[in-house]
Amino acid sequence: MCAVQRAGSFLLIESPKELWAFAWWSDLMVEHAETFLCLYSADMDAALEVQPPDSWDSFPLFQLLNDFLRIDYNLCNGKFHKHLQDLYAPLVVRYVDLMESSIAQSIHRGFERESWEPVNNGSGTSEDLFWKLDALQTFIRDLHWPEEEFGKHLETRLKLMSSDMIESCVKRTRAAFEAKLQKSSRATDFRVPQSICTMFNVMVDAKAQSAKLCAMDLGQERQYHSQIDNLIEETVKEMITLLVAKFVVILENVLAKLSRYDEGTLFSSFLSFTVKAASKYVDVPKPGMDVADGYVTFVRHSQDMLREKVNEEVYIERLFDELVFDLSTPAPPCMGGYLYHLSYNH
Repeated sequence: MCAVQRAGSFLLIESPKELWAFAWWSDLMVEHAETFLCLYSADMDAALEVQPPDSWDSFPLFQLLNDFLRIDYNLCNGKFHKHLQDLYAPLVVRYVDLMESSIAQSIHRGFERESWEPVNNGSGTSEDLFWKLDALQTFIRDLHWPEEEFGKHLETRLKLMSSDMIESCVKRTRAAFEAKLQKSSRATDFRVPQSICTMFNVMVDAKAQSAKLCAMDLGQERQYHSQIDNLIEETVKEMITLLVAKFVVILENVLAKLSRYDEGTLFSSFLSFTVKAASKYVDVPKPGMDVADGYVTFVRHSQDMLREKVNEEVYIERLFDELVFDLSTPAPPCMGGYLYHLSYNH
């Protein structure tokens, strides 16, 4: 294959440029050039026939010949150029098919063992996915396929493929987000982990990548980007709702504990008598304040973690706004109101 490629380079370099330079380029010269290329194609076809079915070593040869032919007015889409396209079109389709299958498998395997440690703008799996999709689109684009209809077909297919792959990434991330919250503590010892922030960042990066990988300038195909963009926005809303629900559950548990200290209950009367007796000898904190302090620490840590680790400030503001709305109930007397004030103070 290397020998055929070198021969192709020599062919293009050593062609009779002094003849091609004449403005009166005749049909005879076109026929001469096509005959010259036809002789070369016999060796090229023979070399391609012995290539393994899943070998892509011949693509540089296509790029070399096509880049020369497509800018030549007389040879572009000529006999040899069309033969070259007919020869390579099945190889390109086969390559895209295999890459689509490979990327889909890598998504599945990647999310199965995803650690959700931050990698650049997202996770290890999302970074690998976006890099592969971009590399594939760049490779096909650099082929400069000369036949417009087939070129548009390739572009449309790759945009749709990217949309499908990003959709899978978004859905798998959302499922992992929910599973992570379900397995975590329901008490004030819960701390927003780095993995939760990484999942938000995968959504941020997916939105940015979809603008490049899924959008097309054609009317109907523009829907690809619009659909995946809407999916990401809806998924982020669901993730925010899930995290806020986690905060609410923890608060409800705190309130259940604090309700024991409400005035008028048998337990509060007994506790009040005990506290008054002990306060004669030592400083005793107000009943329930240790529980309230635990919740305040939990809220502060969560706010700091999210602000520091999530790459999109808009998402954080939306989360805090929804959190404030869901926590807007009267504070119990034993909390002194300051617990809710801290929840609002974002």
